[in-house]
Amino acid sequence: MLAVNAARRPVGRRGVLLLSYWGVLSCAGCGAPPVTSTSTDNASVSAGGAAATASDAHPASLDVESAWTRAGNAGAVETLVWQPGQGRFVSGSASGQVRLWDRGGNVLQTVQVAGFVSGLSWTSDGARLAIATTLGAVSFWPESGARPATLPAQVNRYAAVAWSPKGGTLALAGGEGAVMLWSGPGTPGPALPVDGQTTAVAWSPDGASLVGGSRGGDVTVWGADGRQRWQVKAPERRDVNSLAWSPDGTQLAAGDESGTVRLLSAAGGALIAELPQGRPVNAVAWSPNASLLAVSSLRFSVTLWDVQQRTVLADLAVGYDVNGVVWSPEGDLLVAGADDHALHAWTVRPAQGPSPNAATAPGYMAR
Repeated sequence: MLAVNAARRPVGRRGVLLLSYWGVLSCAGCGAPPVTSTSTDNASVSAGGAAATASDAHPASLDVESAWTRAGNAGAVETLVWQPGQGRFVSGSASGQVRLWDRGGNVLQTVQVAGFVSGLSWTSDGARLAIATTLGAVSFWPESGARPATLPAQVNRYAAVAWSPKGGTLALAGGEGAVMLWSGPGTPGPALPVDGQTTAVAWSPDGASLVGGSRGGDVTVWGADGRQRWQVKAPERRDVNSLAWSPDGTQLAAGDESGTVRLLSAAGGALIAELPQGRPVNAVAWSPNASLLAVSSLRFSVTLWDVQQRTVLADLAVGYDVNGVVWSPEGDLLVAGADDHALHAWTVRPAQGPSPNAATAPGYMAR
């Protein structure tokens, strides 16, 4: 499962979930050449490959280079998710545009749905894509183009979705007082209780646990059987905009509206550290080796944190609010979507790929 969920939630209506089975089409339009030019405190990034150098606190050098920028998307790019087992990822926009891209920034397929795309999630085999939007129903769209089967579920918040790595169970956040589980059309599972409106959801890499966040700032973890394992109450109201398990499943990153990322122990929710971002956090994404955490926010940039040292290695300026962010499975490419209707990509060296001695998460939550 690879799940992505939007951090920006405009005022408005209820959410809709659409599940699409995508076949890969030939390139429907290739983007323009790279045009990005940015600068940071600890790094400099520019078009054509000027390196972003890690801060002295990092034990090894880190070079980040601008790879490409693709403008011209229909609306702010809100959500991003990598397709498991493929060199492709998907973007979702506020206009309802959903696009399949290759890692070079070329458009492979475009689908238009009604409403603001607030969440995306692939099944672990990469065969089905869940698309959460804003019009108040839950549907499954098969690849054959058959009529979608509407589920009797409503949400009143911009929805977040996540497929379980273990099978066909879909978790849906975005309602009042519960995270809803569905195992198929017309087959609702338990409603997991949450205090207030739910805002984010993510399965653990092994599919044994599910985490949900709320507008009040609570972070709750349940077992796959639906029983609550632990809950962390926030000291004050702070919308949890994004949740992500570390690839080895030992930590949780929770980004919220207060401008803070909390690192919590997955074993019981103990606070490990707080990473101050300074502006509301939209999305968090672990590198595949769990060494770095990419954080997008309303500070017009993507911040790269050294998780162990709790230091900022680079702040990659975009110039607009940054929404979704996603790593390639190899950890050598970082892509972000922003309010300028563009995708921004950077190469990262050395690649932050999975450790051969650690379990690897099948996907990451980024909002």
